[in-house]
Amino acid sequence: MKQTLVETIIIIIVSVCVGFLVNGFQTKTPVRPQTDKTEQEESFDAGRQLTIEEAVQDFKSQSALFADARSSYDFDAGHIHGAINLPEHEFDEWIGDFLGEIDFNTKIITYCHGPDCFLANDLAEKLFAAGFQHTHYITDGWEKWQKRKMPVQ
Repeated sequence: MKQTLVETIIIIIVSVCVGFLVNGFQTKTPVRPQTDKTEQEESFDAGRQLTIEEAVQDFKSQSALFADARSSYDFDAGHIHGAINLPEHEFDEWIGDFLGEIDFNTKIITYCHGPDCFLANDLAEKLFAAGFQHTHYITDGWEKWQKRKMPVQ
């Protein structure tokens, strides 16, 4: 029994040493931590969030396309007047048609509902990555829009 215990400990020590040795000779570059942002993500973040006042100005001047990032069910229940529905969770399904219909220079403002809703930000980032460089988002846009009594459908 004592000999089995000693052999087990030796095997464990040798295994750990071999693991460290193999790991030390690996030539792979280390993985970048998740907290670091790519250049594209950083360029997206710079000035992409709009205030409700800025969005209202764009609406009044008709200088932007408003895109509702919520589900079609929520969109049908009410949305910003003239907005289109681009459900963030269905991005892969509609992006092909969207690319063929909308000019890449179009200013797009995405929105969703509630202060904890990240759909608008996520959709804006995806559209930016797809080539729409003038993409912005409003946090809690639908609620703020309604509070200002702006046109809805």
